[in-house]
Amino acid sequence: MMCDEPCPKELSRQSEHSPSLVKDEEDVLRLIFNPTHLDSKTGEISNAAFSKTELEENRLSVTRKECGSRDSVRQNITKIEKGGQKPKTLEKILSVKCCDIRAIDEETKMRAFCVIDDGTEENPAHAHIGFAATPQNVSVAPNWKTSARGNLLRLFREKAFATVEEVFS
Repeated sequence: MMCDEPCPKELSRQSEHSPSLVKDEEDVLRLIFNPTHLDSKTGEISNAAFSKTELEENRLSVTRKECGSRDSVRQNITKIEKGGQKPKTLEKILSVKCCDIRAIDEETKMRAFCVIDDGTEENPAHAHIGFAATPQNVSVAPNWKTSARGNLLRLFREKAFATVEEVFS
């Protein structure tokens, strides 16, 4: 599957700690934590796991599987579980091919999302997902971002793992 034109920030490394640009064929992992990312009544993944604000600010955190390792993902999970004000535990790890994220479009038939490298010294495999810019001359429905986010959530729900070991087996 060919992806549409890249987002401008996908054309050059955004962090000196990233090993490379995020390639279409890479697996992208989203860590889902309980209770932060789950609906308290149903136990299903909630919209909070794919925050519209984080997508608008291009800061929905993901991990590039091919650039990470079991140990680095475990360290990241431990850091997240111990950080913050509310306790949380890993519920599952979702996995999607980067090109499938980049292929999501809405009624404009233009890309809805960018996947951008953003490695850190501690986590070179870190990347972000964010909404792609919509050209000013294109008319879009006011709710296109809500629709796109729903499609992103459905895509990630298709492949879930219970443990880091399952991801890297």
